[in-house]
Amino acid sequence: MKGFARYEFQLMLLRRMADFQPDLVSVACEEAGASRAEYLAAHTRWQRMLRSARGPRGLGLYRAVLGPEDDERTRRWGDSTLSVHTWRLSSGTALPPEARPEPGPGGGGGERVRGGLWPGLRWEIIVGHGGAVLQGWLVRPPGDPVPELPPPGRLAPWSCVVNDAVARFPDARGVESDAPSRWVLEVGAEPGERYRLLFVHGLFQIARPLPDAWSPTPVP
Repeated sequence: MKGFARYEFQLMLLRRMADFQPDLVSVACEEAGASRAEYLAAHTRWQRMLRSARGPRGLGLYRAVLGPEDDERTRRWGDSTLSVHTWRLSSGTALPPEARPEPGPGGGGGERVRGGLWPGLRWEIIVGHGGAVLQGWLVRPPGDPVPELPPPGRLAPWSCVVNDAVARFPDARGVESDAPSRWVLEVGAEPGERYRLLFVHGLFQIARPLPDAWSPTPVP
């Protein structure tokens, strides 16, 4: 897609994260060499592309923007067969040592890859009938170990993805969110304590203790 590829796609993801972690987003923009105006413009353009009647849609739009997927596999969901597609968001070109930043919000900044805000993660979409995208989020590559996580109240922003939390907190349950880009998990902590963890585009943002947390309806 002319003028909009993996770099701009990552900037677009920052827009909704800024609602919860504006300081981390500012640092990420600086590391990426982008301004606030640029990530806002990337978000605006992505929304236009999603709504365009003439451009590619669904899976076709992601392929137009991100190129051919790095991995494709099928997944059974009840009686349906879905396809799962993942992309690296980094260019794969390492920065020279003198240009490597100090550790930043993605963790391991000294190993940062050119063009990649989250080099250890991938973008994944789940696709249904006719190429319709049912879900899109940041995930770990298959086979990568799940990181050790502290108790919910001490989780650091951007330190884990949804599937990490599900693996580390066995009692985690999904809670209906108020936006397509957000996921909420309710998890236990110390006896009698529960937290709601909010994720944007699959990446952890903030934890709030109950009963002060959000109050949408639990997913069955």
